[in-house]
Amino acid sequence: MRKASMTLAAMIILLIAGSLLAQEPAPQELFQRALALHDAGKYDDAIAIYKQLLAKDPDNGQIMYELTFSTFAKGDLTEAIRLATEAAAKPGPRQARFLEVLGNAYDAQHRSAEAIAAYKRGIKIDPSYGRIHYNLGVAYAAQGKLRDGREELERAIELDPTYPSPQFLIAEVYRLDGYRVPAILAYGRYLAMQPTGSRATIAAQNLQELLNLGVEEKSKGNINLTVDPDSKKDLGDFGPLEMGAALAAGAKFLEGKEKLTEFDLEAEVLAIFLAIFSESSDKLKRGFIANTYAPFYNAIVKANEASTFAHVALAPLNLAGTDEWMAAHKSEVAALLHE
Repeated sequence: MRKASMTLAAMIILLIAGSLLAQEPAPQELFQRALALHDAGKYDDAIAIYKQLLAKDPDNGQIMYELTFSTFAKGDLTEAIRLATEAAAKPGPRQARFLEVLGNAYDAQHRSAEAIAAYKRGIKIDPSYGRIHYNLGVAYAAQGKLRDGREELERAIELDPTYPSPQFLIAEVYRLDGYRVPAILAYGRYLAMQPTGSRATIAAQNLQELLNLGVEEKSKGNINLTVDPDSKKDLGDFGPLEMGAALAAGAKFLEGKEKLTEFDLEAEVLAIFLAIFSESSDKLKRGFIANTYAPFYNAIVKANEASTFAHVALAPLNLAGTDEWMAAHKSEVAALLHE
């Protein structure tokens, strides 16, 4: 009887052990769990799972990349640099991504020269990876190398036109480097992609300032328009468009405009400018500006959506009349943003 009891107990233990083994998550399930933990900001928990997986599959580049990325996101820059350096030394499909993380970690330590060197190595390996061009552009811009930064950001946008961050940064670079019209176009493009958030507010503020640059109402009906005759022309002659922006902004002060809300007035300035830009876009110098912004704004003007676009782009300013206009034009806004 005792022997039978022991045999039964052994069988139960084996059944329990087998059940536990059967319930052990598959590697892919663990990997997905780690990704979710990373997205939730639980980097240590994600890292623990990645290390567990790598113990069984040490040559898995995807897991190694996620471990390196989570380590960087956690803020352990020294360890991230170690991991990225080791992984980037091995040829593979993620080599450029490891060099991107390496550059980001160096940049976070204010080691700009090493960051730029890492990004350049990554670009040499995979020149089609848009985000490493973006990060190199960020590093150049931070050093005040605006032309180099602009060229890398242009390449990033060409390779990944749906990524909003390069549009915002290139708008900033254009503005800081004295390219008024390209900056207006880039801020607008960013706001079409990312119409809310803190950067959207900055973009809308800078957009409004550039549109109204050089326009001053000295007294009732006395409007002064100033356009820089020596503005840069290496990217194209934007003088006529700068005058167009000034004329559009000056029209705010014409008789009868006082009936419009502040939001409608500023949106009208942008809508008029876009119409002028679209009308003259065939005269743009061939290159990035013509290839990137002309088709986008031409389509908006052709679809009679310039006014809606202008209101959406300037909505982050929360000017008087914004809430009322947005509430009354929900369908137009949804159509514009493809919601």
